Amino acid sequence: MEWGLKDIGLAKELVRGLGVTLRHLFSKPVTIQYPTERREPFDRFRGLIRWDQEKCVACVLCEHYCPVKAIDIVTGEDEQGKKTVLHYQVDAIHCMLCGFCVEICPVSALSHSHHYELAVYESRDAIFAQERMAGDPPITRYR
Repeated sequence: MEWGLKDIGLAKELVRGLGVTLRHLFSKPVTIQYPTERREPFDRFRGLIRWDQEKCVACVLCEHYCPVKAIDIVTGEDEQGKKTVLHYQVDAIHCMLCGFCVEICPVSALSHSHHYELAVYESRDAIFAQERMAGDPPITRYR
């Protein structure tokens, strides 16, 4: 069998490619095995909205500034005549996690959590009412 210049060039490229493969075989992998392995989100990650009822002054600015109208607030007055929030909910299906509501809140009652796994089987489960927004919401992890 005769080896021509073309065949020698192909053999060189094959050896060079195998060299790259062998070099990366023993290095740290770039990917992770999701969902069994999860990366920690960065500090400035914008996940699901977290609402602090104690800080909220019922100004309703977050509802007005939400570009997709994912926030729904019902306000009322308490016994002293002070404006309070009767009902607060965020529709995670429509929320695009833009952060306008967090930025516009005058008392920092809203913040972004590090929750990003928001997949649900039924759309009604993606509506986070005030009971589910305080602290870390109970999110089902699918495997």
